[in-house]
Amino acid sequence: MDKAQYLRIIDDSMMRIQKKLSHEICTDITQSISMTQLHVLFYIKMQYDCTVSFLASQIEITMGGVTQLVEKLVQLQLVSRERDAEDRRIVRLMITHEGEKMLEKVRENRIKIFEKYFSVLSDEEMETFFKIHQKLIQRILY
Repeated sequence: MDKAQYLRIIDDSMMRIQKKLSHEICTDITQSISMTQLHVLFYIKMQYDCTVSFLASQIEITMGGVTQLVEKLVQLQLVSRERDAEDRRIVRLMITHEGEKMLEKVRENRIKIFEKYFSVLSDEEMETFFKIHQKLIQRILY
């Protein structure tokens, strides 16, 4: 098999894996929020100075779309809005204690899911996978 064939198979399988894992991660954990809303919650946690316009640029949807996503998170008390003291037009988004708790539950659930699927790997295979994973992270993210 040539490299292009491997890459097609990897592409197909990664999409199927992502779909399955997304469903498993959200099941029974996320109070009926969508995976997109969960991603927004993660962005808000990671970004100290988070605004609707920042989120729109990161997840590549309209400001109106982000506003609707954020509104649901505010209603669920997972996110709060705070006006900038110097420029009242700027509204900063902050994760609440409830939002932090939800993300921690999601993280714990993700670890359990990974433990289940990675249990088929030996310690040596896990180390090899980790090294390959780190190499890909360096190439993709940096």
